[in-house]
Amino acid sequence: MTPSRPGCRAAALTVGLGLVAGSLLVAPAAPASAAPQNDSAAAVAGGDWLVGQLDGGRAVYNDQFDFDDYGLTVDFGLALDSFDGARYDATLGDVTDELTSPRTVAAYTSGDGFGDPGSRYAGATAKLASFVQQRGGDASAVGGVDLVAELSGLIADDAPIEGRVEDRSTFGDSANAVSQGFAARALTVAGDAEAGSAMDFFLDQQCDAGFFRTFLTEDKTATDQTCQGGVADGDSAAAPDATALAVLNILATTPAAGSPEAVAVDDAVDWLLAAQAADGSFTGGDGPTDVPNANSTGVAGWALAEAGEPGAATAAAAWVAGRQVAGLGPCEGVLTPGQEGAVAYDDAAFAAGTDAGIVADTRDQWRRTSAQAVPALRSLPAPGTPSLDASSGVRFVRAGSTVSLPTSGVAVGQKTCVTGPGGPFSSARPAGSEATVAVNVPRGTALRQYTLGQSSVTVSALAAKRLDVRRSRAAVARGATQTVTVRDLAAREKVTVRLRGRVVDTGVATRDGFFRSRFVVRGATGPAQVRVTGRFADIRSGSTTFRVR
Repeated sequence: MTPSRPGCRAAALTVGLGLVAGSLLVAPAAPASAAPQNDSAAAVAGGDWLVGQLDGGRAVYNDQFDFDDYGLTVDFGLALDSFDGARYDATLGDVTDELTSPRTVAAYTSGDGFGDPGSRYAGATAKLASFVQQRGGDASAVGGVDLVAELSGLIADDAPIEGRVEDRSTFGDSANAVSQGFAARALTVAGDAEAGSAMDFFLDQQCDAGFFRTFLTEDKTATDQTCQGGVADGDSAAAPDATALAVLNILATTPAAGSPEAVAVDDAVDWLLAAQAADGSFTGGDGPTDVPNANSTGVAGWALAEAGEPGAATAAAAWVAGRQVAGLGPCEGVLTPGQEGAVAYDDAAFAAGTDAGIVADTRDQWRRTSAQAVPALRSLPAPGTPSLDASSGVRFVRAGSTVSLPTSGVAVGQKTCVTGPGGPFSSARPAGSEATVAVNVPRGTALRQYTLGQSSVTVSALAAKRLDVRRSRAAVARGATQTVTVRDLAAREKVTVRLRGRVVDTGVATRDGFFRSRFVVRGATGPAQVRVTGRFADIRSGSTTFRVR
């Protein structure tokens, strides 16, 4: 593990965090010293889409299973609260009123109304307390409930689980390491007496490699309740989402330089940097989420930005932007117009959306992904005016191949849509590389035109062909001139002529696909082969023979 840099990232206080598992999202307040972050166009489009998903502007309603999803509503609120200024203040006011009403508090943090009387759920309680604190409220007085006291009462007091947060429910305890982090944060911000033990137990959930795990030790009687202690029995798989959340939760408590909390942040960020793929993406860890996805990449990019790693944060944001609906019409099928700003979980989800749109049984995934991914998009620069680079003139390409067309004016993370044969084709510029668009050129020899905005380029697609090669004389004396003609070439196609394997002439075909070569015959007497190749020698060639006398 990279040596820690105590406190170097602790001052870069975050404005938000999220997790796909359980949709747990919380956002700490930014200090006055935090540098302002401009809101990118992609992030604003995402924020506007989130607003449009709120039923009556107040809560997320799940029409697939007919219930108000208050946990996801908190996610929406915290995502919108991450933006600069007062862009979404009116909506946030309505969301806050909804989430802090006595009815919502009871329904969300307990099971009193659905067959679990006297229950208290640690993750929901900590999450709601964090939301109230983020919005500047007092978490000890929320809808007639003291959320701080409720949460404090869910912290274990006895070894070996002293400091561990637990659900109180007839359904068992489903609190995990993410719940633990939220609880440690909320109690620390509130100055509660249980904050220290909760934070200590939370820091124990970081493995020596630097990552935080998602789940706590199942056996509460086990002596070793730490992440490292759970490695051997499989309880401590590396979890990018939980690690990013840990970074943001700890930063929310404003840890002192050199403190255990600050060191934990440094080690976790180092692990995230090492876990990031070359294209900027993150996977969700083990199991079905072990694929590059916008949930994991979004929350990791958010954490990296707030921890003072702008390069890695921009790379993550650029990857997320490639899965966002950008209003590109032909490249997004039925998603546009209407769903601009929404972020798909992965490439497969985006492809499905272009065919069927966002429907009842997929809407929840789009919403959860967007709530976690949209804040990461704030790391993107302003978009440019994209165009195809036609400066090199007509390009020759293999028919049936995939070709990268260079573009200009494309900002990092900006999506483009190129139309043309075999298309349309969409691309988002990754961080650290030039912008190109990959197009699948159809089979068959033909001129193919591709368009981006007001610009177009034409490529000459060449299919395999046996060239018609003819010599003017059947026998030529050494030192005399032979003439060879070639027909059915593509216009301006490059031609190479070889006599007995040696190049004797090169040139380009006429606009009519004709080429004539004259060359002096040298070498031994006897049979001689002339081989002519076009732009791609392995698929476009022909030959003829004559005698040298």
